[in-house]
Amino acid sequence: DQWEEGGNVNYYKDALVRLADLYYVTKKYSLAITYYDKDLSARYSEPDYIIFQKGVVYNLSNQAGKATENFQLIISKYPNSVYYD
Repeated sequence: DQWEEGGNVNYYKDALVRLADLYYVTKKYSLAITYYDKDLSARYSEPDYIIFQKGVVYNLSNQAGKATENFQLIISKYPNSVYYD
């Protein structure tokens, strides 16, 4: 992708998270998850933030099991995270 290859990579990283967050606040939850996953797989942002956001989105989507998995992942992998609570 041209954004990833050039000097625009920092803009691309930021845009992925912002786009996911925008889909979240507009209640387009499946698209939010898609973009959080893209960011997480590319390892662009703070992973604990992305995992937390996915947990919130899954919870709002009535997918409590997936929400719990994400919250448990924060507890096990990121004990010093601000999202640990």
